[in-house]
Amino acid sequence: MSKIYLEKVSLENAKEEYFKIFKDYFVETENIKVENSSGRVTGEAIYAKRFGPHYYASAMDGIAVKASNTYGASKTNPLMLKKGLDAVIVDTGDPIPEGFNAVIKIEEINDEGDFYIIEKSATPWQNIRAIGESVMKGQLMFPVNHMIRPYDVGALLEAGVKEINVKKKPLIGIIPTGDEIIPPNQEPEKGQLVDFNSTIMKLYGEQWGAKVSITEILPDKYEDLKKKVLDEVEKNDILVIIAGSSAGREDYTEKILNEVGRVIVHGINIMPGKPVILGIIKGKPVIGIPGYPLSALLNYYIFVRTLVYQMQSLGVPEMPYINAVVRRKVPSQVGLEEFLRVNLAFIEGEYVAVPRKRGSAAMESLVNADGIMPVPEKSEGIGIREKVKIYILKPISSISKNVLFIGSHDYSLDILVNEIKSQKLGFDFNIQSVGSMGGLMSLKRGECHLAGAHLLDPQSGTYNKTYVKEILSDKKVTMVNLIWRQQGLIVPKGNPLGLEKIEDLSRPDINFINRQKGSGTRVLLDYWLNKKGIPSKSIRGYEREEFTHTAVAAAVANKSADVGLGIKAAADAMDLDFIPLLEERYDFIIPTDFLQDTRMKKIIEVISSEKFKNQVIALGGYRTDNTGEVMS
Repeated sequence: MSKIYLEKVSLENAKEEYFKIFKDYFVETENIKVENSSGRVTGEAIYAKRFGPHYYASAMDGIAVKASNTYGASKTNPLMLKKGLDAVIVDTGDPIPEGFNAVIKIEEINDEGDFYIIEKSATPWQNIRAIGESVMKGQLMFPVNHMIRPYDVGALLEAGVKEINVKKKPLIGIIPTGDEIIPPNQEPEKGQLVDFNSTIMKLYGEQWGAKVSITEILPDKYEDLKKKVLDEVEKNDILVIIAGSSAGREDYTEKILNEVGRVIVHGINIMPGKPVILGIIKGKPVIGIPGYPLSALLNYYIFVRTLVYQMQSLGVPEMPYINAVVRRKVPSQVGLEEFLRVNLAFIEGEYVAVPRKRGSAAMESLVNADGIMPVPEKSEGIGIREKVKIYILKPISSISKNVLFIGSHDYSLDILVNEIKSQKLGFDFNIQSVGSMGGLMSLKRGECHLAGAHLLDPQSGTYNKTYVKEILSDKKVTMVNLIWRQQGLIVPKGNPLGLEKIEDLSRPDINFINRQKGSGTRVLLDYWLNKKGIPSKSIRGYEREEFTHTAVAAAVANKSADVGLGIKAAADAMDLDFIPLLEERYDFIIPTDFLQDTRMKKIIEVISSEKFKNQVIALGGYRTDNTGEVMS
């Protein structure tokens, strides 16, 4: 059943071809109570059924008077108005008594027994709400295809409208598929993956104004899936099938669509999200999307969101965006429109976009992103200093205050992030873990506010200073200590292979997991190997790299590696054993000018606090003697 691969078309052509088919595909209407209409779209024009207000009403607390009786009143010539005859007390909203045509505010009168004393004359109809001031009976309040807002509901109730005709919510049916997929309420075993795609799609669909249902998870059985597809097409306006859209032997979506409907497009030149299927069954849109979460969400956003708005006769809102500069070359494959997750920082008077990890499965890269950067299909990527459009995922007011950290991974950074939030310091501390050298290079390019490093100079035995001088020779920077931490061998509980020292890594029975090039841990390992004359090719697994201490520890915990080099906190977090080899210094490297920034001052206050230090020490394998101190 597999095929070579999908015939890929451009995103613009796919959208044009598919949406054109459904340009006249609209939902029906229904009558609902006005109180329940916020967020719904009018199905017909709505007219006021009464005046609002329907009587002359006082707009103030005060006294109702005849304006002509007040002429000539002044501070030098106060007038006395007889209570009940010349003036009647009224509150805001009270009807104006017959024969009276003005209201004087309560603070502008003096109460003297049977009289009110005024020192200012009134003009006719002052402080009086006219009949129909808000709305006139029979007036058009809202045309067809108007989305009702909360304050629209109030206006409708004032105008005597109790029920309105609205578009029905589009019904989206979601069918999750796959033998390895289990519901979110089950604990996964090896070889099982939790279906969270369906829940995300349900929440987004409801946000766009649809009603969403999720079926049970369907295994990869052709006849069962075919029957469920036909059942769900009858019940829903849009059907989404998760997974099964590629060209594997158990990817049945295309065959089912061709058998009971029609495939319009299979494969689009986008990344992530290439193997999407756009089809039609019984006149209804059926979309097969990849199982990888970022591919699934991108296709769902592009196609299902548009259909939901289009079916309600609404224009599709454009995602908010800003223009930002890219300070590094970002390569991309010609012929693919790529959507990269980025962090944003306001540095040196402009917004700077810094790409995060690529890949269709890396949800973390989306969760911690500030925006999405499209890379055009016909380009080879983004050039240095090129200005690009970034679709933002957070309010611009938040993004402009972000502090962006790029550098080596450490658990104490998570504590810092949480403390900044819990203390409501007014900004976010965003992290990209790329290794010590990567952090210094980002700081050199002006992509971040500060970096983090633990780079040992084997010649001098000092940390960071040599590398900072070499890489950041054209910048004034200051090193502030974050922590001291233990580096060593992370091994399974009980250390079954009896590992004790670096030399043990070259044993033929040992499977090692390494850190990526440029990380401080990798620099340290290579220094030790060189010092002890151990060739890297003698270590099984030397070429296999991970980007964080947590990932190294996870590999050991899951028995895909026997040992890794990392920090004690990572071993403790995974309930592994740890063989200490070295205590190393981890510093913040900060542009000296940024030290005077209020945000940086607050960060140093946080890390210098006893609360922060105690939390770090509790992780295990840390020392905070110099935390917050300027080291160089």
